[in-house]
Amino acid sequence: AVLLRSADTKNAVLDWVGAVCDSNMERTQESFRMRMRMEPTTSSDGFLLNLSAVLLRLCEPFMDPGDPKGLSKKIDGSYPLSPCCRFSISKDTRLAASSDD
Repeated sequence: AVLLRSADTKNAVLDWVGAVCDSNMERTQESFRMRMRMEPTTSSDGFLLNLSAVLLRLCEPFMDPGDPKGLSKKIDGSYPLSPCCRFSISKDTRLAASSDD
């Protein structure tokens, strides 16, 4: 994608997506829907749906497992746990996790 060719632009886009994720952490909570009707404090469903569609389009170059360049092999699954990650998953609900996790 032309949008991500420049390193500065790529970092700015990734910082912005990380900020959007952080500012919508409330949406991960169980009683989110009830509070959303009273006082909206997060992005709308439509905005996040559109953002998801744009992110999927940006991921197209490395989503094909049969790609001869092997871009899908460069994805680091441990990135969300690394200190350089642009958003925090520390408060996300975990499925089948112990209290130590």
